Amino acid sequence: MSVSPEAMMSKKKKSRSDLPDNNGLILVVEDSPATISLIRATLEEAGYYVLIATSGESALDRIRIQIPDLILLDVMLPGMDGYETCKKIKAEKKWTEIPVIFLSVLSDPEDKVIGFQAGAVDYLIKPYSAAELLARVDTHLKVSRLHNQVITYSRELEERLEELDTFTYLVSHDLRNPVRAIDGFAHLLSSSDAIGQSEDFTHYLDKIHENVRIMDQLIEDLLRISRISRIQIDDKEINMKNLAASVVQEIKKLYPSIPFTVTIDDIPPASGDPHLIRQVFVNLVSNAMRFSKSQKIPQITIGHELSGSIGEYYVKDNGIGFNMQYAEKIFEIFFTLPYSDDYEGTGAGLTIVKRIITKHGGKVRAISKEGSGSTFFFTLNEDSSDDLRFSALPG
Repeated sequence: MSVSPEAMMSKKKKSRSDLPDNNGLILVVEDSPATISLIRATLEEAGYYVLIATSGESALDRIRIQIPDLILLDVMLPGMDGYETCKKIKAEKKWTEIPVIFLSVLSDPEDKVIGFQAGAVDYLIKPYSAAELLARVDTHLKVSRLHNQVITYSRELEERLEELDTFTYLVSHDLRNPVRAIDGFAHLLSSSDAIGQSEDFTHYLDKIHENVRIMDQLIEDLLRISRISRIQIDDKEINMKNLAASVVQEIKKLYPSIPFTVTIDDIPPASGDPHLIRQVFVNLVSNAMRFSKSQKIPQITIGHELSGSIGEYYVKDNGIGFNMQYAEKIFEIFFTLPYSDDYEGTGAGLTIVKRIITKHGGKVRAISKEGSGSTFFFTLNEDSSDDLRFSALPG
């Protein structure tokens, strides 16, 4: 170091009570008394607390008693050298985040590489100035604190999300009890003598059954949304054409009197969770059939195309379409289009689609024009920074 021992030691040493609370505790692992004195004086003058260890073994003992915020570690130590000491520190789970800066006279690039491979964040070659030492310590302490804050905030966020998922699940589960009770009483009324006394009575009873069914579906959608965040993806190769075909056959049974024309192109396979991707097709095909069933010849196409270098799957219909001002909002939970009252649904289907696709590292987007149908596109396993991409059909 370029600062003389006399100059450093002549400065008033601060007591622990005089030091700032946020400057941190530094463990200096060094076997040279002269170097220890220099480093201690430099750090304490800057407001740091200092612990000293003169060997790798004593450093580990020190850390067991009190975990420092940063370690300055000499490479050339008696017995266990600095590299091995660093490896032992990093092998302990509760110590792995402590930043280690090596201090060494060894200046070959290979020595530095060994140091970084051992787990160090920096490598300072002797001789160094007091200013350089302090700059390195200050920088790595700031980085370490920010890193620890990110870890803390991430854990807190995960906890809050888990609490929210649990709350959603419990509320949805508890809502089912009164819904089932209402449905049970409605069935009792349906089988009673009162059913034949009034057309209004029959009408209102039908309304009860209809709304119970909608409420039950709403609860099921809430539970499904809650589960998606907790599900671990079972990644497999999926035959997308066969999967889409089975979904189409299943949903067409809900509309036995409607002559849907469904075309499934020769779409390529994909990698993903078959159960979740099936749910994507179920929701998109259900939407397509629901909003095109009033057409004279309802047509649906399931296909695949390239958008630039990205392959996109799509479900296209010739239904009522929608104004592109709603292109983002339709993926929000429980959003329904202004004119969708005549088309049964809970408003959660597209939210579920987006959650599943996002969990697979993909995107979902929609293009539409009122009266001319809609097309929903999705990608899988795409490393993207944008949330959604939208474009309008030509007028």
